[in-house]
Amino acid sequence: FGEYGKQVTSSGDYATALKKATGEPEALSFFETFGKMFSRGLPETLPAQQLETTMGQWQNFWMSPAIMAGIVMVAFALLFWDRTDAKDESEG
Repeated sequence: FGEYGKQVTSSGDYATALKKATGEPEALSFFETFGKMFSRGLPETLPAQQLETTMGQWQNFWMSPAIMAGIVMVAFALLFWDRTDAKDESEG
C-alpha cells in the first residue's frame, strides 16, 4: 500500500503529536470532571437569533413524541384498569 500509514510510526508518536496539537489537558478530580459533564457552556460567538431558532426547532421536534407517549399512557391506564370489586373470600 505504499506510503499509507507512514505519517505515524507508533502509538507513542501519535499520542505525543495529539498532545502537542490539542494542548495538555488540565488535571481534574473525579467530581470536577463529573460537574463539567453537566455544565457545558455555549460558545460566546453563538448568535442569539440562531440559539432561539434552534431551541424552537427542538421543541417542535420533541412535541410529537411527547404527545404520543401521553396518549399511550392514557390508553394503558384505561385498558388495563382493574374494574372488579375486591371482596374477601369469606364473604362470598
